[in-house]
Amino acid sequence: MMNNISCKNRNKRENFHRKVCKTMKTIIFFIFLSFSLSGCALMYIGSPKNVPLFEEKGEGQIEAGISTNSIFATANYAFSEKYSFIINGCWSYGNFTKWKDLGALSSGGEISIFGGEGDAVHRSIEAGLGRFNLSQSNYCLEIYAGAGYGSSYDDYYECKYILGFVQSNFGKKFKRMDTGGSLRLGYSNWQSNEIIEDTGWFKIISYKGNIHLEPLIFVRVGGKHLKASFRGGFNILIPFLNQNSNITFSKYLNYHFFELPHLSAGVSYHF
Repeated sequence: MMNNISCKNRNKRENFHRKVCKTMKTIIFFIFLSFSLSGCALMYIGSPKNVPLFEEKGEGQIEAGISTNSIFATANYAFSEKYSFIINGCWSYGNFTKWKDLGALSSGGEISIFGGEGDAVHRSIEAGLGRFNLSQSNYCLEIYAGAGYGSSYDDYYECKYILGFVQSNFGKKFKRMDTGGSLRLGYSNWQSNEIIEDTGWFKIISYKGNIHLEPLIFVRVGGKHLKASFRGGFNILIPFLNQNSNITFSKYLNYHFFELPHLSAGVSYHF
């Protein structure tokens, strides 16, 4: 009988290790894909997504960490049997490279944690409400809606924006690991003060109706309450309507488009 129990425990450990390896292989592939891509200079840096995967009332989860685009923190709490609120904030520090995109390392970029001359600074805060445990099964499914505010600036422009979003979280929780993903669809309006070339004067430009597509995958590994957290994702911002400006679309892409890869590591505490 003891041999049977020992075999069962060994099988459980082996299954857990296989699941961890499979998840890490997925993340490594995603990282490789991210490094193979390159984005442009940005006014927008995607926020840290809240993915608590709640199951019952009274649960809470906080997370903080550092990523390739910002320092971030998130907080979540299930205040009823069905609903929870989320809040997050981030502060960018130059995005590691003076070209503002991690993919630029392939072109000879130098890592600089606090950025360099001309690097963009970005800050944002978001909050939302949503419903958790929609699947009523071993798999977690959540839907949230919320709004955010952010600002960004460098030597050539200063931008402020408001953002609305709908976000779906999905995943599965194990004894020592949580894994899953998130998909967000957002809509934003921006106002930018940009320098006019060869004049030194600034002009106000409005960018309305921008669409955001932001997928994310994650894994949290550790004990019951405290876990190490690893994330990988990217953000695509699709310009829809540009008012009060004769700026060309190619210039819009060059200065105000997207930031592709963002990878992060942090600590998550569940209570």
